[in-house]
Amino acid sequence: MHKPLNATLFLSTDVLHLNQVYVGFGILRQLGLINVAIKKGEDTGFGTPFFKCIIENKKIIFEMHDSPGYIAKEAYNWCDYYFKRSVTPVIKINNPKIIPWGLNFYITSVHDFSLKRSLLKPGFKNAVSTYVRSNIFLSNIFKIKNGASSANIKYFNAKPFHTTKPVIVFSPRLWDPQRVEGHKYEERIRLNAERIAFVKGLREHFSNYYNGGVEDTAYARTVCPELIIPLKQTHKKKYLQDLKQSAIGVSTGGLVNSIGWKFGEYIMFSKAIISNNINDFLLHAPVQEQTNYFAYESTDHFLSLTDLLIKKDALRYEMMQANYTYAQNYLRPEKQLAIALANAGFELRV
Repeated sequence: MHKPLNATLFLSTDVLHLNQVYVGFGILRQLGLINVAIKKGEDTGFGTPFFKCIIENKKIIFEMHDSPGYIAKEAYNWCDYYFKRSVTPVIKINNPKIIPWGLNFYITSVHDFSLKRSLLKPGFKNAVSTYVRSNIFLSNIFKIKNGASSANIKYFNAKPFHTTKPVIVFSPRLWDPQRVEGHKYEERIRLNAERIAFVKGLREHFSNYYNGGVEDTAYARTVCPELIIPLKQTHKKKYLQDLKQSAIGVSTGGLVNSIGWKFGEYIMFSKAIISNNINDFLLHAPVQEQTNYFAYESTDHFLSLTDLLIKKDALRYEMMQANYTYAQNYLRPEKQLAIALANAGFELRV
């Protein structure tokens, strides 16, 4: 048996996007493959979506920003390896230290160092709020939307199944365009219009398989009040319960052209997927159009793909099976982190 690796994680702001990495480190630690020390980092800017790490004298960055264009320059110059969530070929060519991290989603575990992370937060109030959100028992009592009780790894385990009534899951949130300007404003208008059109189409054409709608927000009430569903139906815990029983997941593009969290969640739950085309992104393990998902080009095309997956049980099951295999080999947090560390020269048997 190999001697465990020694890792020091320098944590600053506690961004939800990074939890997937914390869970990976925690599970590898539980498996005896790595020793983890956690220290307070110096990068304390609000919402800083990365942290520094030193493993056996190698300097490593884990960065989970939505945008392919985002690079933490000082951190990039400091590190030997820069693992990034949103990676395009151009970004990779111009920044050779970058290695694709892969799909990102929010997940928690009893092994994600939540207590230690909360103690590093500045101020008593911040520390308590972080701990409550990160504690399975407390987050359940206070019904925290993105709390540990709703996104615990024990829920992320669903195998493919055959069904005569394949349920469709899709209850998007709209982005308020008044909060941004310029091209960001136009982007939100476009994303919202697409999500609204898809919900309308699903309700009109596939009401026997779809009972979702738009998440209740002040902005949604002004543009599509007839499509809104109660907040309790879009709570993370309820969403994951519904997802487990569904067969088809719908994913639309995220902000700044990112791959949304839902895509990774759908793979973890072994769903057949209809999504915007993600071929422009580099991942740590390829996700193939036609095999792992169908890519829509318009609302009408989206509806035709939905009809196809509903009617073709064998086709739908084959895609669900492909995504189950992908999740087990590449997307479970300990597997994804082990693949990343292998790219940095550390071979771990997971």
